Amino acid sequence: MSDPPGGIRPSSSDDPRRDGGIGRSALLTGSVGLDVVGESYYQNNLRIITGGRLGHVRLDITATLHAELDNHYDPNAISVWVSGLEVGHLPREEAQRYRPGLVELQRRYAAAIGLAGVVVGEEMLGVFLRHDPRDFGIVTAPAPPPHDGQLRTGLSDALATDAIDDSYDLSWLSTLPYDSAAAIARLRELLRDEPDPIDRHFMFHELEAGLYRARNAVPSALSEFDEVCRQHDGEMEIFRAAFMAKWGVVPWLQTYRQMCIREQKADDFLAALWWAERGIAIYASDAARPEAVADLAERASEYRAHLAERPHVKKLRSAASGLEHQAAASVTELLRCTKCGQQFERTRARGRKPSRCPACRHGAPPESP
Repeated sequence: MSDPPGGIRPSSSDDPRRDGGIGRSALLTGSVGLDVVGESYYQNNLRIITGGRLGHVRLDITATLHAELDNHYDPNAISVWVSGLEVGHLPREEAQRYRPGLVELQRRYAAAIGLAGVVVGEEMLGVFLRHDPRDFGIVTAPAPPPHDGQLRTGLSDALATDAIDDSYDLSWLSTLPYDSAAAIARLRELLRDEPDPIDRHFMFHELEAGLYRARNAVPSALSEFDEVCRQHDGEMEIFRAAFMAKWGVVPWLQTYRQMCIREQKADDFLAALWWAERGIAIYASDAARPEAVADLAERASEYRAHLAERPHVKKLRSAASGLEHQAAASVTELLRCTKCGQQFERTRARGRKPSRCPACRHGAPPESP
């Protein structure tokens, strides 16, 4: 093992549970991802680290790995710390493999071992680290874990591998204005020129979210939201191929659920059914989250039930309309001709009222009053 490229630096924290009170850290480099789990238990710490920022977050960090000394649940436990706060731990299997190498690195450098990484996410923040497995005495990099339903929208995963995947570039996310109107305008500009499907998918995703948030402030926001969703769907076959190439699965696609809800609220169950079935077709058998497909399937079933009742509803409405028409047939109204000025009677009916009397409409001379 060579000296750590990042050198040895003071640590920003100390915790006696971890590795004997080591107060310094040695930063190692690498480009292979190292999985971190358990972040859901440390969301408060992650929010503190990222400054409480709302919306999409991407923050470069240096994390330290600590071989815990007294973990009663896992004697091989390795915790992950950022800025003096615990943010997660390595998966149990990985901890067992990495612990001997980590202990040796800590002994050699008399320091905690630091790795570069990022904190990314929106509603839920995650931690992604980069390393060289050979530094830990592991000859080959561990195979990436299969997606078992943990992938959500895919944005966090895409951001975490942005630096090592040249097929797309999500740096535009960090340049979006905080002002909603300016961000919406910027996203429209980006979509005009961006060819990459991964980038375009997330641009559509951000534009839809921005328009929906603006629905109470901008009267046209919801109609614009609907149109952007249709445009998004129009390119979804291309996006799907990109998802399968990158992840082998299709992430959660919020567009289809949102449009189902929109059309359902508008009482257009036929359109709602179309969006549900379209989403199911896009997912096919490759959904990262089976519950996303189950949700659409349940909605589709509900919409079909509503549509099956519609013939009966239409008959009732038709009958009611007929009764209204019969009642109106016995009512006459007195109108004044805008051409000759004479009054004339007509039976009240639906539609626009005539502005001219029958004689003027047909060219005959009006009768004397």
